[in-house]
Amino acid sequence: MKFVTTDGDERPTPSNSRPIVAGDEEGRGSFVYFNQATMYQSSETGYDTVQAAKDAGHSGKTDFFRDAQQAFTDLATLVPVKSL
Repeated sequence: MKFVTTDGDERPTPSNSRPIVAGDEEGRGSFVYFNQATMYQSSETGYDTVQAAKDAGHSGKTDFFRDAQQAFTDLATLVPVKSL
């Protein structure tokens, strides 16, 4: 895991960030995790588009909390990480 900083209020990217070193100013920080789950895309309706779902008689609406819980139940995998 890398801890980086940027100048001003820029969002960190590989090209505008640098490692945090002793002596840097302290302030607000954020953790942003990117993993395979951030790339997950599903069709909650079972169709390629909402319009296709509506054309097939689906309301085009879903229950987000139920669908999210189902996705975590079906697709999530817990992998313990050893601390360094």
